[in-house]
Amino acid sequence: MYVTNNGTLYLKSLRGGGIGGSILYRSRLIDTVYSQVENLGNIIHTVSGESEPFMAPDESYLIFISESRSGGYEGWDLWICFNNNDSTQALR
Repeated sequence: MYVTNNGTLYLKSLRGGGIGGSILYRSRLIDTVYSQVENLGNIIHTVSGESEPFMAPDESYLIFISESRSGGYEGWDLWICFNNNDSTQALR
């Protein structure tokens, strides 16, 4: 689990709600109360699963590991996802 400068929690769970495997979620801190967890979405998730999220303190990028993702080297690979200025995300 990781907490950003504004208090948002990023975590991995096997609770479901995705397309398979372990899923990355976030919960935003709103007026001293955490919101219900939300799935980080299809740009991040694969059937195999993702784990070990590290979100930059300013939420500009997310580093995580993913198993057998297309474009990787097989097995568990390290990936980075950037938040672009136009609110889109870029995975590398």
